[in-house]
Amino acid sequence: MNKYLKQLIELSQIDKSIDGFGPKVESIQRALNVALEKENGMKKEVDIYKDEIKEAKLKKSKNELHLTELAEKLKELSKKATIVKTAREVKALQLEEEIAKEQIDFANEEIERLDKFIDAKSLIIKEEKEKLDVASKEVEEIRASIADELAEIEKEKEDVYKQKQNLISRMDQKILTFYEKIKKWAGNTTVVPVKRQACYGCFMRINDKVYSAVIKEEDIVTCPHCGRILYKEKQQENEE
Repeated sequence: MNKYLKQLIELSQIDKSIDGFGPKVESIQRALNVALEKENGMKKEVDIYKDEIKEAKLKKSKNELHLTELAEKLKELSKKATIVKTAREVKALQLEEEIAKEQIDFANEEIERLDKFIDAKSLIIKEEKEKLDVASKEVEEIRASIADELAEIEKEKEDVYKQKQNLISRMDQKILTFYEKIKKWAGNTTVVPVKRQACYGCFMRINDKVYSAVIKEEDIVTCPHCGRILYKEKQQENEE
């Protein structure tokens, strides 16, 4: 087999191994991601309840301030009542006093409603925090349980990257550039086998001349249809 072709096949296999680490990590982390999503969802709910309580307290403060203003107004109306002279003025003061008292009643009712709302939301937050504590513990347990697996994969990755660097350091730069150019669009199918006289990258049948060149393995041969680098699998040769 052509020396450069052998290197390209080896490099392609290494790159496939590197690409395979992603799905492995995702598979291991799937349970952790589900638990984290659940935990984050609960945190967001708690934050929403806190914002609702904050808004309710602000409304309560405004109503309490309004009550203070209405109390001052009633005092002023009481003072005016001692100095008014006509029945018309008395009637006008009485109307203002009735309106002020109605507003006081409404403000007190609103404050009572807001207090109940705040208490109810506070209770919900307490319950949600208890659930959140359980969810957080679950996250930590899962994280601890997969730590060894992830560390093992990380070690494997380091070993594979070392193999790749070692191989690249021995490769001809032009051959490596040629490989990388194809890899940009072909990904980990840059170097593919020929089976049943078909390219296993685009699955198109190749002509006898190209197929013969692939079998000889004297040169680097590319698929005339897709441009991927072709090679003949040893297993298939033995079968034939």
